[in-house]
Amino acid sequence: MYNSKYSMAKFGLEAKDIQASNAKSCGYYIKYIFFFSSLIQLLIITGLVLFMVYGNKQKSHEEQVKSRDHTISRLSQDIFILHEMKGNLTLELNKTLKGKLALDLELKTARGLLVKSNSTIHMLRDALIICQKKVMTTPLVAPGNTCITQISALKKTHEGEKASLMLAKEALNQKFISLTNNCTTSTLHLQRELKQAQDDKLQSRLNEIKANREKNTLENHLQNYRTECKEQFETSLRGINAVIVDFKSKIDTLRPEAFAFALLRAPAAAAGSDPQNCTGLSSDIQHSFQTYLNTFSSRFSESMQTISGLQADNARWKKDFEDCNRNRSDIVVDCEGRIKTLNSKNDNEVEGLMKDLKKTKEEKSALEKNVSGFTAQVSNLNNQVQTLNASLATCCPKVILSLKIYQLNKQAFTNPN
Repeated sequence: MYNSKYSMAKFGLEAKDIQASNAKSCGYYIKYIFFFSSLIQLLIITGLVLFMVYGNKQKSHEEQVKSRDHTISRLSQDIFILHEMKGNLTLELNKTLKGKLALDLELKTARGLLVKSNSTIHMLRDALIICQKKVMTTPLVAPGNTCITQISALKKTHEGEKASLMLAKEALNQKFISLTNNCTTSTLHLQRELKQAQDDKLQSRLNEIKANREKNTLENHLQNYRTECKEQFETSLRGINAVIVDFKSKIDTLRPEAFAFALLRAPAAAAGSDPQNCTGLSSDIQHSFQTYLNTFSSRFSESMQTISGLQADNARWKKDFEDCNRNRSDIVVDCEGRIKTLNSKNDNEVEGLMKDLKKTKEEKSALEKNVSGFTAQVSNLNNQVQTLNASLATCCPKVILSLKIYQLNKQAFTNPN
């Protein structure tokens, strides 16, 4: 009912717990036995697997070494080939550089000559301007001997300079002509080589096309011949052997009284040898029939070969005809387009020429007007010259008159208005 802090009385017949025995059963030991046996099997399997994986390590290393040796040899061959190509390219590069240096040297020489000629021309122009200034600043009224001496000295100086300039000009022209001829010769040689290479390429292409066409024709010929031989010749002559055997058996079984042998021998001579005559007759007929069949088969094969060749040629000619028609249509379209282009170009050129003609006529009319104005100025200058001739008759009339005429003409042409 309730628990008290005082202990209750214990009776003698009270039940007590029986303590179990500390001895272990057989299953406990069997469990450990199975565990250790499984562990041993696992170790054995692991060892076998490791042996299978790493046991042939030496062989795999040998294969790797062989493969690497093969790779190294192949790479060495590639390196050798690349070195040869590098050497060839180096030689070609050296040749190209030498040619370039030679051309650069020639170009430099030509440019130097051009600079020299330009400088010489500028010097001559400056000298000419100085001479013209001297002529203009020379007093018109001077003693006759002094004017003549100065003019002769100037003429000699100008003639010497002119001769030297002409020589330099001729030398430059010769140099330019030689360079032009060399360039033209080299260009023509290269053009001939290029044209020859293009012609060889075109001829090779044409030969290739012709060979391919002949190859296709022969293949078609052979295919048709095989087809005809297999399908027609064999089919038509399939039962010849059976016919020959049947015919021979019928002749062998033929009796003497059923057929008269008077076709081959006389009746008196053939009386005692009928079986031999039948056998000989059958063999003769078989031989004749076989000869006929051989002749027929040979002629038939020849005719079939001819037919197959004609069929192949017909197919080739048909293909060529189709190609020709297609090319003709393309050429017609191309020609029509070219004709249209040429017509439009011709119209544009004619229109431009008409405009140029109109412009030329206008320029001609303007030039005629200018010429008429210049003619009037020349007449005025002639009148002035006549007046000057009368006033300058005392001091070198011819020289001074020529100088004055030159000055007046120059002034007139520089200032036409």
